[in-house]
Amino acid sequence: MADWLYRKLRGRAQAERGMTLWYDMLDWLGGYPFEVATPEAIFRFLRARGFELRELVTAGGYSGCNQYVFERTVPAPASGEGT
Repeated sequence: MADWLYRKLRGRAQAERGMTLWYDMLDWLGGYPFEVATPEAIFRFLRARGFELRELVTAGGYSGCNQYVFERTVPAPASGEGT
């Protein structure tokens, strides 16, 4: 009953992808819970490991992903060091 009511309220009397409401909800929730890192935290983390920011595209304050391009400017530490 709840499945039918939910789909009616959302204008989805039929499942478009053949998924039940339960799997639709799991699909929508995806990676919740998730952790958000501020751009400052990302810069500090990578700068401490020898990377410099080359390009940045932000989501502009909206929902979405920021895109970063970093380049290593110092040699990588020996295996097992600096991680």
